[in-house]
Amino acid sequence: LLASGKIRAMAGSNFRIADLELFDDLSWVASNQIPYSLLWRYYDVEGAVDKAAGAGVAHLAYSPLAQGLLTGRFGPDYVPPEGHTRSSNRLWHAPLYQEALGIVDVLRRAAETAGRSVSQAAVNWVVNRPGGFAAIVGAARSNEAAVSIVRELQKRNILVFLSGNVNGRSIIHQLIEEGVEMGYD
Repeated sequence: LLASGKIRAMAGSNFRIADLELFDDLSWVASNQIPYSLLWRYYDVEGAVDKAAGAGVAHLAYSPLAQGLLTGRFGPDYVPPEGHTRSSNRLWHAPLYQEALGIVDVLRRAAETAGRSVSQAAVNWVVNRPGGFAAIVGAARSNEAAVSIVRELQKRNILVFLSGNVNGRSIIHQLIEEGVEMGYD
């Protein structure tokens, strides 16, 4: 498709180092969508981020807030509801959950010093990582928070993909409800 001119670029999803090493040339890959946050760094550890970045492949980080853990809204007694995606994620269970809450506390202090929310600090960390990162974010706690987050990122010319949803609502819905048009010329 690329060679025939029917598409301009192709992208990968969850390409790990073993997947990337299957190809001699990665110039056909525009981006790699990966789970990535301050708490999910596997693609760094195994070398996939460096290999892709070295070939000019951008990264789209999904779940940059680690399924909400990096919002700072969860306490030590939280237990994921049965059947929720969090219930099958190791980050939400001992001992990793307690360790993650310690990291969230450090992030909270840094965010407060900078006059930002924990969520803003977590997304900022992702989009400022070496290797060319953009973040995919879901719904915010309120429409006002959604507008604030997106306007702040837009001021800094940071590209954020707004496709995730929570309970059938996405940040796109929140922006539309507030009459906000977001676009890049």
